Amino acid sequence: GYNWQIAPQWLIGIEGDSSWTDLSASIGLGNVNWLGSVRGRIGYTPTATMLFYFTGGAAWSTIDNSGVSAFSGATDQTKSGWVIGGGVEWAPWANNWLVRAEYLNYNFTGLAVGPFGGSDLTINEVRAGVAYKF
Repeated sequence: GYNWQIAPQWLIGIEGDSSWTDLSASIGLGNVNWLGSVRGRIGYTPTATMLFYFTGGAAWSTIDNSGVSAFSGATDQTKSGWVIGGGVEWAPWANNWLVRAEYLNYNFTGLAVGPFGGSDLTINEVRAGVAYKF
């Protein structure tokens, strides 16, 4: 991703990510194989080493539902949707390393689950990470 400091305490940015997963959907939709997103973010820095931010944008996922969609013919579905969330970044050391905690809510609609219709899928993700700021 990339961030721009637009005022002394405000930041805007864009970032993309992709994650391989092995999630089983709770209502028999199958397995989620991967998630990806491209998101904008806006943040506020109350101190020189802390950033609180909101993020949102487009999301994609592939769902393998070969066990429940034999009649519809849709065994692997790549779906687009949206994602929204927020997080905090902290620079605990006097260098360019950052520590991050983030919550994301993914939403996908219109998944084929059989001959009689579809369903929606929501994924809530909490994650932590380490980043290096160039």
